[in-house]
Amino acid sequence: MKWSIKLHPLAIVASGAMTGIVLIAAAAYLFDNHSSRSSLDSSRGGRLRRSRNVRRRRLRVGNSRMTEDQDDGSPVLLGMSDTDDDDDGDGPTSLFKEWNEDDNKNLLNLLHAISDNQSRKEGFIHRGITCNKCSVTPVRGVRYKCANCIDFDLCEMCEGTNSHVNTHVFLKIRIPIPPLSNPRNALLPAFYPGNNINRPPLTHERIRELQDKSHFDKVELEALYEQFKSLATVEKTEPGIDRETFEQCLGPLGLEKNLITERIFAFFDQDRDGMINFGEMVSGFSVLCKGNLDEKIE
Repeated sequence: MKWSIKLHPLAIVASGAMTGIVLIAAAAYLFDNHSSRSSLDSSRGGRLRRSRNVRRRRLRVGNSRMTEDQDDGSPVLLGMSDTDDDDDGDGPTSLFKEWNEDDNKNLLNLLHAISDNQSRKEGFIHRGITCNKCSVTPVRGVRYKCANCIDFDLCEMCEGTNSHVNTHVFLKIRIPIPPLSNPRNALLPAFYPGNNINRPPLTHERIRELQDKSHFDKVELEALYEQFKSLATVEKTEPGIDRETFEQCLGPLGLEKNLITERIFAFFDQDRDGMINFGEMVSGFSVLCKGNLDEKIE
């Protein structure tokens, strides 16, 4: 008696597909294990190579500090060779090898823009003008003329050093003025009523004290101190701003005496001595500029 089993064609196709999926999954699993082991071995090898390079560099540095005697008895220093650094890939040129082509192009474009900007600036020549600090003549590029002095000019390099009076204002001149038409007098009156005295900077202890009782940080306090020095007209044990200078700083509001200006001055003048010192200025601005609602209401 013979038995015969007939399978449907779709069952045969499904079994073949399942077998293929199982084989593909097994192959992928084996490939992942192999690649992870390879990456682990390569990372270990990289660490070993780096450690060998470090030991090799330390050995070369140690050898460079050792000396040997020549025939005449004078010591000679054993230095490192440039070829060793290039072989290890740790030389000065190895930093640029890690850059791609886009980085090199960006660097070249930046250098070209800087050189082009500098050449354009140096193309403007202020003939007959001498820098009053470095004595370069003629001034090239941007010329800075003091508007409060009779005849005082600085070049672009010297202007950034803040070597002139802090209360004076400079005019930035790019296009050269004809030499014979350059003004030889003060162009503007002084904007700042300060006494132009070189006062010492704030000490660290004073800055910390003002930080504790105000909402300003170190940079803001230093900037406020520069502004205070340009306005201080009273010279006592501590410099200060008198009422006249304070009303001048208020602009149109201080042209006529009224209750508002008196209350504002009294708000700053906490010790009622008729002037505003730097500590009182910081306390007042701290409330008006950075104070909370309760502080401002009070």
